Amino acid sequence: MKLLRFILLIICYLGFAPLISIFKGKNDNDFFFSHVRQSIILWTWLFLISLCISISILILTFLVLHFPDFYQNWDVELWFISITRKIFLCWLVFLLFGLGSAIYGSTRLLPFVAFWINKKWLFLISKGINIFLIIALISICSINIYVYFLLYPRENAPKVYVLYDNLDYLPQWIFNIGFFPIITTGCNIYGKGGVALRVIDKESFIEAVRNAEIIFVASHGMEEGMLSRKGVIKPEDIQKMEVNQNLKFVYLSACKTGAQKEMWEKAFRYAKILTYKRMTATFEHAWWFWKYGPKVIRREYKEE
Repeated sequence: MKLLRFILLIICYLGFAPLISIFKGKNDNDFFFSHVRQSIILWTWLFLISLCISISILILTFLVLHFPDFYQNWDVELWFISITRKIFLCWLVFLLFGLGSAIYGSTRLLPFVAFWINKKWLFLISKGINIFLIIALISICSINIYVYFLLYPRENAPKVYVLYDNLDYLPQWIFNIGFFPIITTGCNIYGKGGVALRVIDKESFIEAVRNAEIIFVASHGMEEGMLSRKGVIKPEDIQKMEVNQNLKFVYLSACKTGAQKEMWEKAFRYAKILTYKRMTATFEHAWWFWKYGPKVIRREYKEE
């Protein structure tokens, strides 16, 4: 019985406390369900942290588009990433401390948790948020499984390539969701395996320009070219590659690469190039990929 409670506590602190709380009985002790409630509060805090960070990203998007000099001169993005990491680390410490106290057998609640639990309306909202997070997790897992079956095993040669910068720490599932409409539309048009996702570098670029009809690039950049994990990719690098004669469209998200648009057009030779002369924001590209990416694949896209 103790082993079962131990397993259930771990499940609670992994984010599934609302499901465990459904089975509360009259003889259930206060120790177990105090930790169930505490884990619900902790995951609510994660949701609120994520919400605040999302709002901050919108503000950063505004700064990028309207105050690019301020954004660059003050290294706003580096500050934001550094602070965000520390906030998530603090939350993780709270979560591990809560789980550790549960394993140790302590009934003492973490700071501020008792206040949250004693407010019934606040706790009910927290349970609702946790249920939403569980549904979101199930949806994310379902989408990633579906994407995997669309991409592997390959039954057709990829004709749509998505080259992205994962910053050496972003997990694959984020990009599976970010490019989900492109993946589903591409596989519908070109068949299973008709879309390829690759981390951007010169090797993946060589593969893409040799085989692709459509290339979407999601990376940082500058006037000189696009950033990759192995250096900057410039127009002159593309000119040395074998370019597919059926290449029709290339989307370059990298900031200021539009300064060399004529050079990119010359490098890709056969394709229509969409790029930007200005600073751009991540949300801006995410919106474009969801709204216009499928239209490009279906040959329905008209530049606005």
